Amino acid sequence: MTDYAYNAVGWVETITDPKGIAGKIGRETKTIENYTNGVPTNSSDKTTEFTYDGSHHLLTVQANLAGGTFQRTQWVYGTSTSTSDGVNSNDLVKSMRYPDPITGLPSSNEQETYEVNGLGQTKKFTDRNGNVHTLSYDVLGRVTADAVTTLGTGVDGAVRRIEVAYDGQGNPFKITSYDAATAGNVVNEIQRDFNGLGQLTKEYQEHSGSVNTGTSLNVQYAYSTLDSNNRSRLTSMTYPNGKVLSYNYATGLDSNISRLSSLSDSSGTLESYDFLGLSTVVRRAYSQPGVDLTYIKQTGESNGDAGDKYTGLDRFDRVVDRRWRKTSDGSHT
Repeated sequence: MTDYAYNAVGWVETITDPKGIAGKIGRETKTIENYTNGVPTNSSDKTTEFTYDGSHHLLTVQANLAGGTFQRTQWVYGTSTSTSDGVNSNDLVKSMRYPDPITGLPSSNEQETYEVNGLGQTKKFTDRNGNVHTLSYDVLGRVTADAVTTLGTGVDGAVRRIEVAYDGQGNPFKITSYDAATAGNVVNEIQRDFNGLGQLTKEYQEHSGSVNTGTSLNVQYAYSTLDSNNRSRLTSMTYPNGKVLSYNYATGLDSNISRLSSLSDSSGTLESYDFLGLSTVVRRAYSQPGVDLTYIKQTGESNGDAGDKYTGLDRFDRVVDRRWRKTSDGSHT
């Protein structure tokens, strides 16, 4: 039996397992990376502190720097219909204040402010450059437009609005940039085609004006399907110049789990992979230049930190050593 204990607010505070071992559910208040003695320097004891209010909201994040200085970021909560918001809430962020470059304290001169609608979605926000973004939504709550209704001083105004259109499956199939907050001219556009599984099959890009499906450059994607195994996986990508990049899955385990074995084009294999376990790449073989990127020990070397041949990884699967190895003579760096 597992027991759960709650605090006065109703949140889980401790969990006790069948062996009677209790774990306290707490909030992270401080982290120290590359710890030596807890005193921050330029190369050790990277310290970050966190504070919260009584409702578990994150209030501040403070980076402690060498020499006793710090940089603190602050979140301010509370929206109100008496101002410009669509809902009263003490849980929604009203502003985010960044550190003053001199004092390190949160500054109202270095902040982002937010206005929300009745659903708590951001309808307007002002960034630190003074740009005012006004967001529009459809009846499903999806963003359909981001318009810069006020342009900050010194900010490039070539693009003032980005609109997003959705297809019948809910895929964002067209993204259009305009040179004005309302109406205006099309600056550039992306248009996408999807198959019935929601997979991207073609993407058009037009860098000047609207997409023309007959002339705009596009990238195409092909997939294989196998009904009995209930899968659909990427098999090729065709570039605008007609070059085809093939995605290969070797017969056996790789094919069975749709794990990529290699990439190739008309000239042959470009890159192939060896794995440790399900998805950890331990060797990338580049056949054309004749080099491998490997995390496997070389002849005459001892086992690694984890007691195995994968010397490039420690016992936590973190990269600690990578070798570029020439396949012609085995030399490596």
